[in-house]
Amino acid sequence: MIYGEIKINSRKVLRVSRDTVNGTSFVQIGIWERDCSRGRLKSTNRRVCFRPEDVQGILIALEMMKYAWNREEGEA
Repeated sequence: MIYGEIKINSRKVLRVSRDTVNGTSFVQIGIWERDCSRGRLKSTNRRVCFRPEDVQGILIALEMMKYAWNREEGEA
């Protein structure tokens, strides 16, 4: 199931999805590229996978990074 896509540029999107393999569910965040000959998106090997129960910790880490990044940018 696809939960969202974030456009990176005219050819690439960052896709957030859930998959189940052998009864085990996991979250994937990966880069998909547009196939110029067919116009469809195809998966690349650039992705990260993790357990659904790790989502909260990842979100906290990303929020901390965003906060620190904004502070650094504001001080420059």
